[in-house]
Amino acid sequence: VWAANQPSASDIMLDLEAAGFQDVQSKVQTYPASIKLDRWLDMVQSRFWSTFAKFSDAELEAACDLIREEAQSKTDGDGIVHFEDRLVF
Repeated sequence: VWAANQPSASDIMLDLEAAGFQDVQSKVQTYPASIKLDRWLDMVQSRFWSTFAKFSDAELEAACDLIREEAQSKTDGDGIVHFEDRLVF
């Protein structure tokens, strides 16, 4: 949901060029990230991204069930989910 509402790197580059910037480039930087699964689920249920505002409590609970299921293979014994995140510069 969040990603679907974000502009692409190429769209941002085009906007910067239209604003007069020259030699606009982008780079994707990946990095290891981790968060306690319970904390992540609490954040989703509390609608920490504004894109979650339109979802009902039941829809967010269903999403959390899906996250819980998909995160099983990436969660360690301390309940921490490990994944690769990325930033576009």
